[in-house]
Amino acid sequence: MSIDRKRITTAGAMIAGIAIAGLTMSPLLIKGMSQVTAGVILGVVGIICLAGVAFGVWDARRIEAKRKAKEEIWMKH
Repeated sequence: MSIDRKRITTAGAMIAGIAIAGLTMSPLLIKGMSQVTAGVILGVVGIICLAGVAFGVWDARRIEAKRKAKEEIWMKH
């Protein structure tokens, strides 16, 4: 039985998204948490989200460059 990497990656991304959403909502659910701690949690989640967006943009550019290189190879033959 082969492991489908795309399916595993998709499931991992969904689990990570749910974990980040839970982390974002945790300051709202915990009443005794200080404002500084809540701000730090939200800041860390924001940084993680920005890193995810940056990785997505980088990955899309890399995939597009590979596609373009393949297309140029086929055009030359």
